[in-house]
Amino acid sequence: MIISDYHIHSHYSFDSSEAMQNIAQKAIDQGLKEIALTDHFETLDPNMNLNQIIDYKRYYQDVEELREKFAGKLTIRLGSEINLEKPMKSQMEDAINRYPFDFIIGSLHAVDFVDVGMSEYYGNLSVDEYHRRYFEDLLDAVKDGFTFSVLGHLDFVTRYGGYRNNIVDVRKQYDLLREILTNVIDLGRGIELNTSAMRYRLDDFHPSVNILRLYKELGGEIITIGSDSHTARTIAQDFELAEEVLLQLGYKYYATFERMKPILNRLG
Repeated sequence: MIISDYHIHSHYSFDSSEAMQNIAQKAIDQGLKEIALTDHFETLDPNMNLNQIIDYKRYYQDVEELREKFAGKLTIRLGSEINLEKPMKSQMEDAINRYPFDFIIGSLHAVDFVDVGMSEYYGNLSVDEYHRRYFEDLLDAVKDGFTFSVLGHLDFVTRYGGYRNNIVDVRKQYDLLREILTNVIDLGRGIELNTSAMRYRLDDFHPSVNILRLYKELGGEIITIGSDSHTARTIAQDFELAEEVLLQLGYKYYATFERMKPILNRLG
């Protein structure tokens, strides 16, 4: 049984209004033993100072108070979700290094401050060209040396573009996916299995089962499970199915983190 949700947003994220206390209580109600709070640390405004996005001093204090309140009932990890936006790398690293983070999701939501889900990014590209552009940008970001624990929702773009069939063709993107995943493995990092794709009715996970299979074949072991919840009600949603799929693919463990170090927990 998976008892840790490692992708949850609270009111500290621009797209959530959920109180941290509600999140912790719902996690306990769902039978979880551990969560990571992973609020967004990013902007689409190149002129905005990232300190305006999250007051990490207050964020850290709130997490510490939550830990005290739920001590013995729930382990709460200090986390964040960063956008792998190269011009913001220095600001991100400076902020993250000031606090004892347990876990960082590295996601690619925007490139050069253009949202990858907007037509300004995919323009008149075919679906395969859209995917290739995204994976090229993701590989570039991975190679740039960001601090992160896992790559978030690796095929995020399958939500966007208005294509009739937006499933990533692993055969066509194999060279890029292999290089991304190999770099992640060589760095001692991991990927996440993000169950939110089910909520978007994509009938798969982020990343897809085919990409999860490739990661396993390449020797990948570090994989966290996250609901990408922005409200308490979706915490741990579809985790039973996620575990079933991982076991079918031959995974034996899922990961949790403490002070940026992975801990492997047995599946099943």
